[in-house]
Amino acid sequence: MCSYEFGYYQGIVESLRVRLNSVPAPPRMVNVQSTALLAIGDYISGLSLYTRACTEPDYNMKAKMGYDGRQRLIDADMKIRQVNKLIMNPQVQSRAAAAPDNRIEQMCASTWPADQRMQEYCVKNQTEALNKLSQMNRMYPAGSREKQTIQNCSSLWKKGNTYDYRMVVFCVENILGKQAAQ
Repeated sequence: MCSYEFGYYQGIVESLRVRLNSVPAPPRMVNVQSTALLAIGDYISGLSLYTRACTEPDYNMKAKMGYDGRQRLIDADMKIRQVNKLIMNPQVQSRAAAAPDNRIEQMCASTWPADQRMQEYCVKNQTEALNKLSQMNRMYPAGSREKQTIQNCSSLWKKGNTYDYRMVVFCVENILGKQAAQ
């Protein structure tokens, strides 16, 4: 019974992803769209884990899947809050154009705490990768093998409250082949 309900909600969220992917974002809104798509991916992933937990006979695995599913939903909620802030505050949006995701800056600063030039290089590369990932998300239809690959690679390269976008893109290109991902 619960697997049906979670599957139903997963279908609703997937249809939102399809609709969002069908609208090309103007350049100043790419960050909003990218962050929303990542949030939707986290919602789908969380609901999928809950669905699997419903039918899992091993209590330890069931508890872990439930916990991981809850974490994904919390991550998705944080991303949606960020999207709302970007939409509601035009000044934040204009700063976002220079650095699409403050979490990228935080991740790069924690990776290279003593090297400002490496932080800037890291932000530049991560931002380019985020834009490429956004483009990939728009390119493939919902439910496709390619979309599933993007979601799986994103799951693998989640870093705290953000993603290592360069590694997500590398993972997708490695699995799909560079020509397919361009």
